[in-house]
Amino acid sequence: MKEYTKNIRRELETLNGLAHERYLDQALGELQEHFSCWKSNETNAFDLNEAIHQFHNGKSRELYNYFGGSQSMNDHRVANAIIEGLIAESEVSVETLDALANILAFKRANF
Repeated sequence: MKEYTKNIRRELETLNGLAHERYLDQALGELQEHFSCWKSNETNAFDLNEAIHQFHNGKSRELYNYFGGSQSMNDHRVANAIIEGLIAESEVSVETLDALANILAFKRANF
């Protein structure tokens, strides 16, 4: 991560947490489908338990490792979330968007 002001670093940390939560919300939505099938007796408790286990050891762990990594990558993680539409540019300060401009341009060109 390039050198950012303290305010930008703080905002990037907050936005990184927001992106983590939103990716996790999406993943939990997929897991919710397994609960719905179990509730309507379309699947059994063992299948639901396996889905929970797979979620915990798979997507949940993947997201935890990705977003819990070095703060030096917060700018790239936030830029990815902006490009993927999980964080709207309107949720980011102008100062931070300006600081991310080169990263966003590069990622948009290669997305």
